[in-house]
Amino acid sequence: MAKQLLDSVFSHWNKPFDGFQTSAMDFYASVEAALQRRQIPDVSVSRVDLHEGGTLSAKREYLRFTRQKLAFDLCAAPYGTGYFFSWWLGEKRPNRVLCCAILLGAIIGYFVLRSGVGKFASRLWAQVFHQYGPGLLIRLLITLATIIVVYLIYRGVTRLFDMDTDDPILAVPILGPLYERFFRPVTYYRIDTTMMFQSAVSAAVNESIDALTTAKGLRALTDDEKKPIMREFLRG
Repeated sequence: MAKQLLDSVFSHWNKPFDGFQTSAMDFYASVEAALQRRQIPDVSVSRVDLHEGGTLSAKREYLRFTRQKLAFDLCAAPYGTGYFFSWWLGEKRPNRVLCCAILLGAIIGYFVLRSGVGKFASRLWAQVFHQYGPGLLIRLLITLATIIVVYLIYRGVTRLFDMDTDDPILAVPILGPLYERFFRPVTYYRIDTTMMFQSAVSAAVNESIDALTTAKGLRALTDDEKKPIMREFLRG
């Protein structure tokens, strides 16, 4: 997943602590361990450097948990004489221009490869059976073989850029929303798994924060203080 901000944010949470300091790296390691104990499937962990402002601004390191297209970005940093923790849950999709370029390349590659293979097959067919042009069966086999080859190349390229195979389709104006509506609709299961992912990771975050603060004589967070700010969820 690209080291960029999330395209859409479902929820957000933050909490400042006055007169408190800790190590962000130690805190991140504690959260990773807490989440690992929960054995959530298909979760990957990475550290991402995100700009504080524009392109030339300083960067801050975040801890990112990803599951499919979901990304949970966690930040821990000093602020004045205190410290703050925050996290964002949302979705990150690959660069739209890159997606469109990959899809266009696959379409052009198909016709170029189809033309080249077709000419070769026509000549071979004519030499073997002494007639011009491949028959219907040969045309179908050529088309099928070309589709398979182009798909394998296309799949390899999307994996190289850490994409799902349908990400380039989703990036196309008009076609993308239609595809998502019929083939990637919002379902109860999709919402449930998103909320379970949020609950699991945020619980690991809260567990680590409580361990740090109580060790330094501060009270643990209340249930109200742990509640995230929810935004428009999984807009179709």
